[in-house]
Amino acid sequence: MNRLAELLPFNAGETVASHCSRLAAASGYERAYSFGTDHGFRFFSLAVGNQKAIEAYADVLQVHASDLTPGVMKPSGNFLLIGGEQEIEMSMLERSRLRYCPRCLEDDERFGEGRRGHRAFGRLTWQIKSVRSCRRHGIRLFTSPLRPDPMFLHDFAAELQAELVRTKSAPPAAEKMKTDNLQLYTEARLAGDKTMSPWLDTFPLYVALKICETIGACERHGIDFRAAALDEREWSTCAGMGFDLVHGGPASLEESLRSQMVRFQDAYPRSLGRSGLGSLYRQLTFHSLEQEYRPIREIIRNVGLETLPLAPGDYFLGPVTERRVHSVSSAAQQFKVNTRMLLNQLINAGAVPVSARSTTPERVLLDAKLMESHARELKRKLNVRSASAYLGIDETSFRALVKHGHIISASSMGSLDTARLDWTFDQRVLDEVVAKVASAASCSHTNGLCSIQEAARAGATNLVVVIEKILDGAIKTVGIDTNENGFGRIKVDPNEVKRCTAVQPHGCYTFAEVSRLIPIDGRVVSALVAEGRLPTVQRPVLRRGSNHTVIEPEALHEFTRQYVALPRLSEDAGIARPTLMGKLDHAGVAPAFIAAGTRFYRRSDVDPVRFR
Repeated sequence: MNRLAELLPFNAGETVASHCSRLAAASGYERAYSFGTDHGFRFFSLAVGNQKAIEAYADVLQVHASDLTPGVMKPSGNFLLIGGEQEIEMSMLERSRLRYCPRCLEDDERFGEGRRGHRAFGRLTWQIKSVRSCRRHGIRLFTSPLRPDPMFLHDFAAELQAELVRTKSAPPAAEKMKTDNLQLYTEARLAGDKTMSPWLDTFPLYVALKICETIGACERHGIDFRAAALDEREWSTCAGMGFDLVHGGPASLEESLRSQMVRFQDAYPRSLGRSGLGSLYRQLTFHSLEQEYRPIREIIRNVGLETLPLAPGDYFLGPVTERRVHSVSSAAQQFKVNTRMLLNQLINAGAVPVSARSTTPERVLLDAKLMESHARELKRKLNVRSASAYLGIDETSFRALVKHGHIISASSMGSLDTARLDWTFDQRVLDEVVAKVASAASCSHTNGLCSIQEAARAGATNLVVVIEKILDGAIKTVGIDTNENGFGRIKVDPNEVKRCTAVQPHGCYTFAEVSRLIPIDGRVVSALVAEGRLPTVQRPVLRRGSNHTVIEPEALHEFTRQYVALPRLSEDAGIARPTLMGKLDHAGVAPAFIAAGTRFYRRSDVDPVRFR
């Protein structure tokens, strides 16, 4: 080490170009370029890490070239090698303009070593854009608006002198700014400290910086954030958040990505796929040939395969060779089943929540093997239309069999009348129902016999009544035609069906008949029944095998003996209703009750003759 080296010590964290520039200025040179020329090396070559220039400068200082390595910034293609270890992209650096902390420069001159006036030095970290603040002073780094002449590029002392001249009238304001965790990690890594994130240490520095900043920006501003819209403070916040999310290792990154996918699907319910990873996916696609990103790609690819319905033949950061997840839509398409029926089966089985109905089928995801199992099971089932055709009967008769419990649906939701596709029926259950009825066969021939459907139609009854009569043993003649399927193979005697299903007339009145007899409007009859003034009974419908609500003659007679409606009273008295109602009110005769707006009087209170 000679007098030059002792004139200005080489500081920890300083760039070689900064030291040479300060030494040149301290030696009376206006430009470091001239100093280098006089000492047998090119300053620009030294600034860009040329090994011969470094060795020549080391000879000037009479030190070993390795002593200068920590401050060397050496370009290598699109990257810059810092200190011989850390790689960073050229685009992630600010080397064309002076970037500094004003208070650090003041402290250098006040407390530093070496010749006064030349103690302030340029830090290597100041040139990294991800380093946005001074941790020591808690202020934002200042970037000079001046762009130096090419002859002064990297010449720290000359650039600083020009900056001091510029800032005499308007010194840069010291803006407070917290140091984010990604910057702390960057500074620690450049200093050789490998304790903050051993996992990120396995990647080149530029990969760690890009991934953390991108994930943080996606977390704060959505997957398609605009980088140009974020200022330095916001980028610092994003960078710190990104580091906090992923520094723990692959598990932390996976959790962050899954959370991002969930938020994306909540925000965009009709979108799915790689768009859920937005800028991060595009960034990794851009760097798809770089092996340095491979571990990150594998993690994201794994998350994609486990959260997206990707199939063999798709591409997601590489060809997809296996399916791990199925959506309801993709499974319905692959196994050729109804999408809505598959969704309902999954809900009934508890495989997905009921809330899945409120989203689109391509958004409802399930493990591929489990989804395949449900789809194959559904493929063995039939909906109402298919099940009716399978049994050889019409849909109305089929629905009646379900309603009366003769056929059990494989699903248990909705109404057969309103949600046809929600009901499915297992072929095995349908076969068992047919076999149960066929077990009542009593003859080996089918001469003169017809199908259950035809016999029910001929007997003016329904298929359910005929089947129940067969099962009860009321219908004796039952044959089997082995050439037909479903209920079509069961043959019965139509005349026997007529006799067994015949019902004697009950002699009661329907609501429509009561409406004509009193006479009053049909809605008034319904109101009288609802209020309990007209008692009803249940009587079988002729040959239909079902009951309906009717009114017995005695009940109607008793009602009309006690009460008379205003319309009937008006007809008997031959007086218009308004006139008659006025006379009754004048005479102090109040109605016994009012049903559906119609007045009813007690017969004992009125005498039609006296009002004529």
